[in-house]
Amino acid sequence: IRKLARDIANAPSAAVYSRVGVTTSAHGALSAWLVYVINILTGNLDREGGVMFTNPAFDIVAMSALSGDTGSFDRYRSRVNGYPEFGGEFPVTAMADEMLTPGLGQVKAFISHAGNPVLSCPDGSKLDRALAGLDFMVSIDLYINETTRHADIILPPTGQLEHGQFDPIFQAVSVRNVVKYTPPLVPRPEGMLHDWEILLGLTTRLNRLKARSRRSRLKVAATDRFVRKLG
Repeated sequence: IRKLARDIANAPSAAVYSRVGVTTSAHGALSAWLVYVINILTGNLDREGGVMFTNPAFDIVAMSALSGDTGSFDRYRSRVNGYPEFGGEFPVTAMADEMLTPGLGQVKAFISHAGNPVLSCPDGSKLDRALAGLDFMVSIDLYINETTRHADIILPPTGQLEHGQFDPIFQAVSVRNVVKYTPPLVPRPEGMLHDWEILLGLTTRLNRLKARSRRSRLKVAATDRFVRKLG
């Protein structure tokens, strides 16, 4: 370790790089931070040959900031385990407990999108049991797998060759200002929807139900006020 540290410090250019393996460890946040500390101390932060800041054509971080999403921590806690939120999210380990533990706020419905958390998340067997006990589940996916097999409805989107490809994620970690778009190779079959169209349809319907529920609550509240005035 000491030799490696000296080699990095003495090298004309070097880059210490880490990803998921580090951040899912017991001290992931500290380890990821120390990676940047090493790059800073050795003079390799934001310079050619080292670790450079990104400059993408489509900056998803800047776009998120325009909507007010500039990062957050511990604004609220998860219901069962008391995990602090980070950027509006909880650790995936909270998901199964939120489904299995009865009480106010219990998760009873779930939407999965192009994923298989029963295999990719910690303690998948517990999540498998949790998904089996949901009141309702929808999966947006092309495949029946360990997760989507629990879905009441599977909504298959267009295939990989039937829609255009624009990757904002990997462009966001490139150090050059590049952009790449690939048009669809074959037309989509009649009646098939792209992922964004399925998500838009679900969002529209859920917003309608939410608005209808809000109108009903307002109507009940207004009726109660009117009755109290009469009384």
